Amino acid sequence: MTPVKQKNVTTLALVPDDANERRLEALTLLAGISGSYTDFLQTSMQALSIGMDAMLGAVGILSEDKKKVHLLSLIQDGQPQETFTYDLVGTFCAEIYSSTDLDPHLFIA
Repeated sequence: MTPVKQKNVTTLALVPDDANERRLEALTLLAGISGSYTDFLQTSMQALSIGMDAMLGAVGILSEDKKKVHLLSLIQDGQPQETFTYDLVGTFCAEIYSSTDLDPHLFIA
């Protein structure tokens, strides 16, 4: 970790030494996007996951009955994974999806 200091600021932020390298890797991925909608989603999610140093990243589509989500892209530790469909019944997500007009949302873990 490298400390980041700013003039006349009393706080100190610690930034991982490789943060700029991860951001550059993410931007390079985005710059090279071509192909299908699925390719775009996969590459974008991969870039976001790398750039944000996230363990998991996913994009999914909700079924019409609001009971299932089909993942269009799933990234784990910066690498694409096999997508799947999962049931929402009995989950916290089911409450969210059934209680709104499906406003887009972002969950970062």
